[in-house]
Amino acid sequence: MKTKKYLFGTLCIVLMLVLLCGCTSNNHNNGNNPMATPTPKPHIVVTSQASRTGYSGIDFCAFIDIIVKNYGNAGGSSDIWVELKQDTNTARKHQTIYLYAGETESLTITFCELSFWSGGGFTYRVWAENH
Repeated sequence: MKTKKYLFGTLCIVLMLVLLCGCTSNNHNNGNNPMATPTPKPHIVVTSQASRTGYSGIDFCAFIDIIVKNYGNAGGSSDIWVELKQDTNTARKHQTIYLYAGETESLTITFCELSFWSGGGFTYRVWAENH
């Protein structure tokens, strides 16, 4: 019984030393050292989206108006994607942007693949893929 207590106590001390050494090491890899300063990263998100239709020349088009913001603490690039569905047809387009930390940008992605005579209207979704 005494041996189990000593073994358990020794195991606890060794475990505490291993954890303490991991937290105070000079390893500056953020993934291994929870005490390291995080590397600045961009965080670009879609903050607003709206659709409208109209003509561009003789084409009937859908215009997807998007506002994006970089909430991160560094500049970076992102692909802003729009997927539009009408009846059984699907179209995808994207635009690559670069935003500095805290910067906001408005953009419009246009789809002139719409059928004016389709009674079903269209649906769409918008998302950002950070690089």
